[in-house]
Amino acid sequence: MVTTRRKSALAASRAAEVDYDQLLADGDFVEGGHSTRKGALSRPKAKRQKVATTATQTTRKGSANANPKTEPAPECGPHKDKSLLTMPMNVLLEILGLLSPKDLLNVTRTNKFLCKVLLAKTSQFVWVFARDAHSVPAPSADFTERRWAGLLYSGHCQRCGIDSISGIRKVDPFLRKRLCAQCKSDRYITLFKFKKEYPEFEAEILDYLPYTNVGSWSNGFNDPNYKYFWDPNIPAVAEEWESLKHAADMGSAAAKKAFTKWKETRIQWVKDILQAGHRYQSWANGQAGQSVAATNRAKRLEAATLRLIQLGYKPEDISKAISVKTVGIATGTPNVTDSIWAKLQPKLEPLVIEERDQRLSREVKSMLNTRMTVFKQTYDIFLSTLRPLERYQCPPAPFLRILPEVSALMNAANVVTVQHFQPIIDNMAEHLVAYQDAYKASVIATIPASEMVGVVDPFELARFVFSCQAGSSTCSKSMIGWEAIASHQCIDRRFDEVSVDANTTHQVVHDKTASAAASTLIQLVGLDPKVAKISDMDLRNARFVCRSCRLHNNSIKVHNWRSAVMHTTHNAVMHTYLPTTPISTGQNICPAAFCLGSSATTASGQTATLTTMERDGMVWSCNHCTAHIEPNRCQKKPDVLGHLRSEHAITNPQLSQDYFLNTRSRAIYDKPVCVLLPRIANCRCLQCPGEGNGAGGRRFILEGVVSHLRMKHHINAPEVSVDYEVDPRIPLPC
Repeated sequence: MVTTRRKSALAASRAAEVDYDQLLADGDFVEGGHSTRKGALSRPKAKRQKVATTATQTTRKGSANANPKTEPAPECGPHKDKSLLTMPMNVLLEILGLLSPKDLLNVTRTNKFLCKVLLAKTSQFVWVFARDAHSVPAPSADFTERRWAGLLYSGHCQRCGIDSISGIRKVDPFLRKRLCAQCKSDRYITLFKFKKEYPEFEAEILDYLPYTNVGSWSNGFNDPNYKYFWDPNIPAVAEEWESLKHAADMGSAAAKKAFTKWKETRIQWVKDILQAGHRYQSWANGQAGQSVAATNRAKRLEAATLRLIQLGYKPEDISKAISVKTVGIATGTPNVTDSIWAKLQPKLEPLVIEERDQRLSREVKSMLNTRMTVFKQTYDIFLSTLRPLERYQCPPAPFLRILPEVSALMNAANVVTVQHFQPIIDNMAEHLVAYQDAYKASVIATIPASEMVGVVDPFELARFVFSCQAGSSTCSKSMIGWEAIASHQCIDRRFDEVSVDANTTHQVVHDKTASAAASTLIQLVGLDPKVAKISDMDLRNARFVCRSCRLHNNSIKVHNWRSAVMHTTHNAVMHTYLPTTPISTGQNICPAAFCLGSSATTASGQTATLTTMERDGMVWSCNHCTAHIEPNRCQKKPDVLGHLRSEHAITNPQLSQDYFLNTRSRAIYDKPVCVLLPRIANCRCLQCPGEGNGAGGRRFILEGVVSHLRMKHHINAPEVSVDYEVDPRIPLPC
């Protein structure tokens, strides 16, 4: 029994017959039929129809029984797969809907059956879906989907039919044609050429025709000063124009209205074409950027990403670690085989691992910040129970991360709340003792063993100076005594890191240079550096003068012993110097050479410091509240005493019990003071000849001899013992 073709919606589509012979006129057309130009397309001749023979028909040539009427072969050929012919239409259209517009165009060229299916009105949604899926711009209203696809993806010239090896790549979106350069040159017409070739027509006709600004040989260059029209479009429009204009000129109101309506419609049509052309250009430029190499890189990246996902890495880490520019992805075939992956994996996997670790670190740090906020809230409650003199020497909450109990909670896998930190807060006094003991041990460990012989507590001795190496811009650097170290709370960034354990120490270390300077100052006051304590130096209250610093306005800076140590070690501070010591040009380091100040300079320095501490210096804090505990909120002594009377009803306040000198404000009361000195003429010019009453015997003050050498001898950088000398018989300013 012969199986007949199943009737379905396919029959309905065939009822609306499509003239297959007109297919070339719907997007693939070649104007004027075939061309004689080399390489031009021409319509192929129809092949001779094959005929089928029956068993009763003879195969011998010229047989009398030969039947001239035979059935034509099936449309798909006698040996073709007929599955498409028997497939339900909805299934077939669903399959075709997965193709791109270019693939659909090629399918219409396969045979009449598929061409009729895709050109049927009920199948137009397939073209629309393909366009949308591949971001292809929509055609204008006077273009069919098939014609639009033919315009975009056919490779031949639509006038002469030429098809070079690479095809005619560019479409003119404003004339909506794909043309070769020669045809453009032959058939493009400008306003000047129009007047010459069509003298019988008015130039206004061109206002109703689409145009392009890209010339025939311009290679895509857009010249807005020129308009190029397609010559074959002119006769038809001119005929319409002449007909309507003639009717309007006859005086008929209806004809005038029809002529006006025609003009408005044509002008709007031209505008729509120009707008659609710009949309096409934007799309075409994006398509041009997607080169074959870029496509291969994208496919190679996709394949490598899939391999890394199979290894257990997360897509978010992979996408941030590698890209099409990554070495190993930027070049190569799109197909990543096992052998290629064996070479790529050692290059790509470390990048993904690094990105993964950074992500995990960020996640852990975010968790730690949240937990530190919770811990700080409970720690602040504990600090509120302490008096300010005790509180301001307690470490900040982040510093306590090195405590084992705190570190364990910060790194715990489970959820941590306030209740988890409460046992630590309840025993915080003991924890702080342990913290400070460990802190002291870490600082003492930086002192050379030879310096610790016979020393019980280095923090009591004046010769041990320490500095903070945390690198913060707010760090005061040098510190003397444990009180200064404990109250020093510079921002140590290491305590904000993810990995902090009990082995992490502060960056306060023994300062060898500052300690040597301190020893020198101790000797200057007549004490033994090995046993002299900080309290001994404070009790002496000596003042020192740096002999290397230049006098300014006949005044000199007078230091206490702490300020002198800072002056020696803070080389970042700009100084001007006496020429008593040779200094290279541009040198910023003060070669400090201290001497004890005279009784007059010492008295002046002590008086100025006392005035700062007792009256003018904002260095005092209340010990009953935290109003003045921060250095920037410290008060003058009269103000803090008034605060105690008004706020705390204390009329007879006691030092260290009701108020205290804030150690963090030492930069104010340890600041050197300027003391005015008598003008001493103790310098003599060595460039001037003569002795006695002559020029060589003249005495100058320091500024005078420097000015004399500069003005008379043109020496801008005089040197002691070379250009001038200091008379040793006259005492120096200190």
